[in-house]
Amino acid sequence: MVRRSEYKDINWNGKISAALHALSLSLTLTFAMSPLAAAEATVAVEKTSLGQNKTAPPIKAFSQSFKLTSSGVPFSIKAERRLRVDADGNWHMKVSADNWLGEITEDTIFSWDECIPQSSYYGYKRVGLGKERRAEVHLNRGTGEARVVKAKKENVYPITTATTDKLSQTLALQCMLSRGDMALELDIADERGLDRIQYRREGEEWLKTPAGKIRAVKLERVRDTDSDRRTLLWFARDHDYSLVQMIQEEDGKQHTLVIRSLSH
Repeated sequence: MVRRSEYKDINWNGKISAALHALSLSLTLTFAMSPLAAAEATVAVEKTSLGQNKTAPPIKAFSQSFKLTSSGVPFSIKAERRLRVDADGNWHMKVSADNWLGEITEDTIFSWDECIPQSSYYGYKRVGLGKERRAEVHLNRGTGEARVVKAKKENVYPITTATTDKLSQTLALQCMLSRGDMALELDIADERGLDRIQYRREGEEWLKTPAGKIRAVKLERVRDTDSDRRTLLWFARDHDYSLVQMIQEEDGKQHTLVIRSLSH
């Protein structure tokens, strides 16, 4: 166990915050698949009043747990991710990680449109060493705009009808893989603006994880050839393509998020 006194001169909170932010926590991350009570029942989406069948969501609610390790940080951090649906049919996902240094959380609210989470809200909060940082993105489908609130400043930019947020993008990828999509492209909104993100398949691998040996489809985010950043994701084929590992490489450092337990 790491004692505070041993590392009091090192800004571990900043290092951990940077690692979590690099991973977007989100990647968007998906693990420890123990279903919540809400997952036991089919979530109804009324199609019309003509007696059509109700449609189940492409991904069920879950409660997940991950382990985060980062270059230069001599201890791991536990991260939690939860997906639930409320009585009005709105989906909520929250990812959080904390220790004695501070806390970071990300939240999103959305509805499903086939495989795309139609986000209406995304927000993050980082607290530590007496400081707090927040940002919120409100997505208005009616006006086709996203409104960003950060550091008491506001900004507005246009979005598309298929825009999702960076926390929900792994849910979209999970759904797209499960239905066999080959083109993996998404419009992602965050506090900086709208970005078109593309992933490519890198084959399949067997991973050794705290949850056991898992057969996974490996994806890599497509970046410019001169980029020094690399993002890799692994989705479990035999577990509804749940995300089970993510690696972010940048500035000579590697941040790894890996599933701790996986169950249905």
